[in-house]
Amino acid sequence: NRYTALTQIDKANVDSLGVAWRTNIADDGQQEASPIIWNGTMYLSTAHGGVLALNASNGKLLWQTPYNPAYVLLFAVNRGVGLADGKVVIATQDCRVIALEAATGKSLWNVQGCRDTSNSFYSMAAYVYKNQIIVGTGGGDNGAIGLVSAFSIKDGATPATRNPYAVI
Repeated sequence: NRYTALTQIDKANVDSLGVAWRTNIADDGQQEASPIIWNGTMYLSTAHGGVLALNASNGKLLWQTPYNPAYVLLFAVNRGVGLADGKVVIATQDCRVIALEAATGKSLWNVQGCRDTSNSFYSMAAYVYKNQIIVGTGGGDNGAIGLVSAFSIKDGATPATRNPYAVI
């Protein structure tokens, strides 16, 4: 269902495509993340919440930030990172929202996301919208009630931490 107007690959030359490079990911969970490429760097999450930065032209590892969640409720999976303001953001299985410096992988902030961690988790990509990171919990199979939250890209604050009377 995808379409592009690009013409570099067509019916006449598609059979000449081949693998340009590949990399191994040292994580034993399900790899379901869609990578984000920005300024020649590919950012990719791993199933347990680690983040890799690869040179998009040759696959060379630029940096890697591993993560070991405090718990995995059903299965280890992460569906991607968000990117904004020089930061790579990931939402983890154990309900953390973490921002890393895009150039180095250095941790910038790490905040608690879910209100109830007994049966909730994050497996979705961290979506960026108007300087906010938007994430929603999973866990409906465990009886969890879903929750969508917004976090500041600057420091991970939520509307409630900035204004205790805010309704989120």
